[in-house]
Parts: sequence; C-alpha cells; structure tokens
Amino acid sequence: MAQAKIFPFKDSVKIGWEIVKKNFWFFLAALIVLCVLSGLESFIPKEAVKSYPPLGGLRFILYVISLFFSLLLSLGLIKVALAFIDGGRPDFKELFVCSDKVINFFLASLLYGLIVLGGTILLIIPGIIWSLKFSLYKYFIVEKNAGPIEALKMSAQATAGAKWNLFLFGFVLAGINILGFLCLFIGLFFTIPLSWIAMAYVYRQLLAQTSLTAPAATTPAA
Repeated sequence: MAQAKIFPFKDSVKIGWEIVKKNFWFFLAALIVLCVLSGLESFIPKEAVKSYPPLGGLRFILYVISLFFSLLLSLGLIKVALAFIDGGRPDFKELFVCSDKVINFFLASLLYGLIVLGGTILLIIPGIIWSLKFSLYKYFIVEKNAGPIEALKMSAQATAGAKWNLFLFGFVLAGINILGFLCLFIGLFFTIPLSWIAMAYVYRQLLAQTSLTAPAATTPAA
C-alpha cells in the first residue's frame, strides 16, 4: 500500500488567492486570450456554412488552429502557474513557449481520455480512480519534458497515496468556482486562475513527497 501523501487544502487556496490578487491583470489577459484563440471557428457561424458550404473548409482550418492554441495555452498556463508558485514573475510570452510539447500533450490527453472512458464503462468507480491517478500528466510534460506514456506513469507515482485527498480537493475547487459563477460571473475571473495556481501548488507538494523512477524524470525541460 502506498504511503499516504498530504497537502494542505487551506494553504493551496490561500496561496492561489494571494497570487491571483497580486497578478489579476496578467490572469485576466490570459483568460481573454485563451477564450479568443480557443474559439476561432466561432467567427464563422454554422448558419453561414449552411448558407455557403465552401466556408466549411475555412471553419475547419480555424478549428485546427484553435485546437493547437488551446493545447499550447493549457501548457503555458501550467508553466506560468508553476513559476508563480516558485516565487517567479513570468512574462506573458511564456504562455506560448511550449509549442514543442503540444504533440506529446495531445497524445497524452487522448490516452488519458481513453483510460478514463474505459474505467467509466467498468461501473464508473474505476474511471474516477484512474482520472485522479493520471490527472497530473500535463505537469510532467511541461516540467519534465516527459513523453505521453512516461507522463502518465509519473502521475501515477505522484498521486499514489493521495487520490482521496485529490478527490476531495476537486470538490473544494468546484465549490469555489460555483461561488465565482454565482457572483454575476465576475467571480470566475478570480476563481479560475485561483484553481490553476492551487493545482500547481498541489503538484509541487505531491512531487516533493515522491521518488520518481521514470527515466524522463531526470530530463530537464526544454
């Protein structure tokens, strides 16, 4: 049985709040860029495609570009969140520096989705457990330059003994974001970045309690 790992919920949220409060405009700009670049295909409405079918090809191209930027910014936000946790002051351009990791992230996300789907089909509970077990894979892609399978294995090691706490912490973050939603949506501009920072802090806490054995764990990030 894996040794239990702990991380303080209160500290995770408190640190997240303090960082977001001090860097609100940075995170607001990041949210706006993420929303715009993640929805490029919406600039060509489906109704327009129905009226003029050749626009469908352009809409598909915009979708592919949008998918690329969604993956890129997801990695960039992790990199930035870790930098803030470590006491740094990352530049906005760091949101776009993980382009060399996009393919690994895409493949790892596919594998993660298939694993969780398979577990969900097996009476749901295994899906929940596996979703928690492999949930930190993206952090290892960003920080350890891990490949898809290596990242999933590292996540399994890091979350061993912590899945129950991760499950509970997920409810904490969900509750915080629900409160942000209830505050006329405006609160989400604080609670979403707070969640990014809080999860980065949790990753740091679990990593400090884990002895990674995967080869990529000693490979420095590019």
